[in-house]
Parts: sequence; C-alpha cells; structure tokens
Amino acid sequence: MPEAILILIFLLLFECIEKKETINPQTKKISSYINNQKDTLHIYDGVYKLAGGNKCNLRIRLKNNTFNLETNKRKESGVIEISRESEKVFFLFRVEESSGNLEIKPEFRGEYEDSSILIQNYGNAENPFSQFEECEDKYLVLKKAS
Repeated sequence: MPEAILILIFLLLFECIEKKETINPQTKKISSYINNQKDTLHIYDGVYKLAGGNKCNLRIRLKNNTFNLETNKRKESGVIEISRESEKVFFLFRVEESSGNLEIKPEFRGEYEDSSILIQNYGNAENPFSQFEECEDKYLVLKKAS
C-alpha cells in the first residue's frame, strides 16, 4: 500500500512538471505578442484631425495603446488594438469612457495608411450603422497633425 501511494505521488508530481513546461512557452508567446504590440503602437502616436470642411471637428489623440477622441458633441477615451492583414494596418478603438448626449458606441474601426486614419462613418440600407452621427461624411479621413 505505501508503494502505491509513493507511485501515485510520483505520477502527480511528474504530471504537474510536465504541464508546467507545456504552459510556459504559450505564456511567453502571448506576453511577447502583447509587448511587441505596445512597442509597435508608439509609431502611431500623435494627434489626428479630420480633413476637409466637416463641422463635427473630430480629433483623435493616440498615445501608447490609448486614445482620446473629441467632436463638437462628445469626448471619448479608451484603448486601441492593432491588427495587420497583408500590408494593411487596422485599429480597433474600444471606448471605455464617454461624455455627451449621444449613445456610447462600444467600439469602432479605422484603417491606417500614409499617416492617416480612415473611418467608415455609416453603412447602407443592407448594413445600417452610424459611428459619429454628428459628422456628415460617409468616410472620415483624419490626418496626422503632430
């Protein structure tokens, strides 16, 4: 009986050690991805202002992995996630705080190209949505100011 208990303890210890070794490489990959993503975001830091004559005065400030957004009717802030598909770079803006009378949109997307962020502001009859009701244009182009 004591031999069976010793064997059981040995097997449990061996199993725990085995699992620990298989979990660590994945954890390292995830933390490495997160660190690389944060490092990459620094190249996008700056203030982006709406190009053209739109009266909503949309402005987004990026710093590290956060953003602050202002229009003539609201202020929002939150975090940014970056993704790449082929040669294109996309931002996912996740709103954490908002002020103003408009309904909070939990997230919106933008495409980064040539120091500009392109946001599709509203959809069509088959896919109705609206990102910034205070802005009139279907596509909002924000150019990097600083």
